[in-house]
Amino acid sequence: MELDDLKKSWKESTENIPPANNIMELIHNKSNGPLAILKKRFRKRLILLPLMVAFVIINLSRHHAIFSDALFWCFIAFCIMMCGYFLFSYRLMHHFKYMETEVKANLERQVKTLEKIYRVRLIIIRAFSVLYIVLLEVLLYYNQEPSLVKWYAQPLFIRLSGYAAVLVILFFVSKYVLNHKYGRHIKYLKELVGQMQ
Repeated sequence: MELDDLKKSWKESTENIPPANNIMELIHNKSNGPLAILKKRFRKRLILLPLMVAFVIINLSRHHAIFSDALFWCFIAFCIMMCGYFLFSYRLMHHFKYMETEVKANLERQVKTLEKIYRVRLIIIRAFSVLYIVLLEVLLYYNQEPSLVKWYAQPLFIRLSGYAAVLVILFFVSKYVLNHKYGRHIKYLKELVGQMQ
């Protein structure tokens, strides 16, 4: 009796695991597979970010000497790093699609790389936020920004409280947004690769 139950449960558990070719179809689905969604998002950001930088340069250069502004160059450095991140991620997704040998170990390695660069992006966003805040305070003593005169007139305690609030909000919002846009798809991809035999 117990042996029959064991055989039945083993048979049911093996039936729930889709065959490897079905998993590969799920991964490579062109419309709603995790690879397609991530690839679209990376490509979209790779196109929109340089357009946004060009828009900022055109609009700010009319009113302000931005090319001698430290905050502007911090923004440009951040955008260049993000473009590099999106380009690397997009190429990784492209490599996923055209792998010659689709073995589980190779796919797992690619997913781990994708998870690493996801964490690196979170770190970059948070580090540049702190750097930007430090630059705002340093510029107070060396080169005050005309557009921030009212902010610099505030007492130090209020400015520090504002910076702390921004960092706390940014910490949670960046984690939520990145998880919503990328993290859940990476987890789904990892689950699919884990189900391969």
